[in-house]
Amino acid sequence: MAKRDRVAEIVEKKRRGPKAARDFHREFQNLQKLWQRIRATNSDMDDFFLIRSVTLLEVFSRDCLAQLIDSGSPYAERAVDLKMDLKIDLGFVQAIQGRVITMGDMIAHSISISTFAGVSSVFETILGKDLVTTISPAMRKPAVWEPQKAPEKIIADPKNISRALSRLFEVRNVLCHEFRQEQVYDRKEIGVLLAAAEQFAAATSVTLDHMLYGDLPETIEERIEVAKRELEEGERLLAEVYARVDGDGDKKHRRLLGKSQRAWDAFREAQCAFRADGARGGKAAGLLLVVEADSLTQQRIDSLRRFLPNHEE
Repeated sequence: MAKRDRVAEIVEKKRRGPKAARDFHREFQNLQKLWQRIRATNSDMDDFFLIRSVTLLEVFSRDCLAQLIDSGSPYAERAVDLKMDLKIDLGFVQAIQGRVITMGDMIAHSISISTFAGVSSVFETILGKDLVTTISPAMRKPAVWEPQKAPEKIIADPKNISRALSRLFEVRNVLCHEFRQEQVYDRKEIGVLLAAAEQFAAATSVTLDHMLYGDLPETIEERIEVAKRELEEGERLLAEVYARVDGDGDKKHRRLLGKSQRAWDAFREAQCAFRADGARGGKAAGLLLVVEADSLTQQRIDSLRRFLPNHEE
């Protein structure tokens, strides 16, 4: 039997996946939007939403844990108390020294989080306190261009969200690991469970951002700078995905892809100008333009990913 190459596994997952957990809750929002579009029909895709949401939760949780551990004390020291399947060998050491992967990547890849209780336990070990209690105060702030709106709590009922997420993992495990002869969930549950997953991701992101980076920007100038950095990150990822799609076809394939991309570039420019015009000038217009560009860039990335070779995601 060939020896398992864990370094290669981690590197490949990082290559295919998101760059960071920040704003990862957008993935859950996209899943909710898709569910809203098809929920009126009796769809064979119902199972997909539950399975996909747990996959996103697992990816998100591992990325958050890696960030915490890589940030240093006190989180790195607490990682020694985790229960994990980890054997540090020369390959791991060389990969870390060469900055191919981080210690956080290695540890997050080696833990078991097949239940929400497992997720909570791992975070409690690293944070030194209960996860849901820690993220419950997180607030969803209104956009700068909506000053009349008040901040609102992301998680309204911590006990219910814990129950919902436990239920979500339970249903996913049955769907993926059993040959069932009866329905294990009600369709009415899907929207509730997807909302719980999005709230968990959003509240965790806000909380960890504050823990690791301090107060988030408040002024519109600061928000613009943050939005620009996120847009730059999105554009780098778009370039990576585009290159992989471009490299998997013949001359005609590349020509049509290039034509499509140029049309999309023109559309993004026009759409951003349209969105910014709604602010009637000023700094808010600049922020709206960057935010719209980032949103459209994320959509383009998702669109191009459908054409990746070997059905990569």
